[in-house]
Amino acid sequence: MIQRENDGVRWLLQPDFAPFLDALLKSPGQMVKESAVKQVTMHQVGEKTYYIKRYLHHAVPLRSWKFYFKTTQARQEWDLALQLEAREIPIVRHVALGERRTWSGAQESILITEGFDGVTLTMAPDVNLPAVLEFVEAMHEHGVLQTDLHPGNMLVSREPFELRLVDLHGTRVVSRISSKERRENLAKLRMFLSIPVSDEITALSHRLRQEFFQERSLRWIRRNRDFGQESHGGLEWRVRLPLLNKPVLMVLRDPDLFLSSRAYIIKPGRSSTVGKADGLVLKRFNLRKVESLIKDLFRPSRASRARWGVAARPPQAPPKSPYPRSSARMRTTLGRVGVLARVSTPHRPAATAMTPDQVHDLGLANVARIHEEMRGIMKQVGFKGDLTAFFAHMRTSKQFYFPNTAEGKA
Repeated sequence: MIQRENDGVRWLLQPDFAPFLDALLKSPGQMVKESAVKQVTMHQVGEKTYYIKRYLHHAVPLRSWKFYFKTTQARQEWDLALQLEAREIPIVRHVALGERRTWSGAQESILITEGFDGVTLTMAPDVNLPAVLEFVEAMHEHGVLQTDLHPGNMLVSREPFELRLVDLHGTRVVSRISSKERRENLAKLRMFLSIPVSDEITALSHRLRQEFFQERSLRWIRRNRDFGQESHGGLEWRVRLPLLNKPVLMVLRDPDLFLSSRAYIIKPGRSSTVGKADGLVLKRFNLRKVESLIKDLFRPSRASRARWGVAARPPQAPPKSPYPRSSARMRTTLGRVGVLARVSTPHRPAATAMTPDQVHDLGLANVARIHEEMRGIMKQVGFKGDLTAFFAHMRTSKQFYFPNTAEGKA
């Protein structure tokens, strides 16, 4: 390893990567993920793609002090990556670790990893399920247990076929993994991929799936890649970001206008009004009792409470995909009005003579075709990077979104 200090950051570098550090840090990069305490950016240096993950310890008061007594998140992952490489577990290669320290502790810790020309198992068109099972079982044999195992944590390349572990969060390295831990680990993966396992593990997977999705449904109250908070029409909205489009934004800006002028009113009740139009269903909770003005100072809005009720439903009978909900103070009173909107998605059986296997094979073939067309587009526009990096660019680049102006919102 090579040690170096650059602009107050002490670096630990893989020898073959060290010559590229300065060029990488000077490159603008593309934001892939951002929160108050962490940033992930994608960079292109020559023909190679790199990802920089920054843990912003200084963003939380007093947090930097605790790293006098414990290692930073970046160093924990770095040390873990070295252990996995020593045990010959295929992972995304970690090439650099950086830490910025002052008298008040670690202000920032940084990880740099190489890009891998592959996609997550969730996006792969034709997953070799026995190979995935063999990959996980090999991890178990080497004393490696990924407790947060799911298809998004594994990358796969087609030519040549190769699997790699990409997210090390939740990974443990132990001397021995018990049979119970192995079964539970495979059952978690079975929630997402139909890997060939025993009936016992399949039954366990079904139970874990119920628990998992009930807990995961609570992510709407946080700020992450799926959910965020936005202000529209004087209301504070919690929105599902991937589903936020122009028709939805029009509803968010004026839900009352949507109900009064465009929507077919399903329920004109005293406690709530429900209307639907353009594939959307909007539910507005109305103020009925004066004493609610006081109660609403100490409890969530009715829209929030309704969302919790939806979240508690079992996966066997999933609710229609929730769009946003809103909780905002009224201008003339101390009360709060909740608004909950959902997608109207009627479930109708498909009329086809194809067997389920034929439908599945058709879907895989079309995904493969789309991936090949995307690679062709990458060449046409001169994009340098792998397919995963291109998807991240399409999702995060501002050039593909309307500007946050009056004209863009029109």
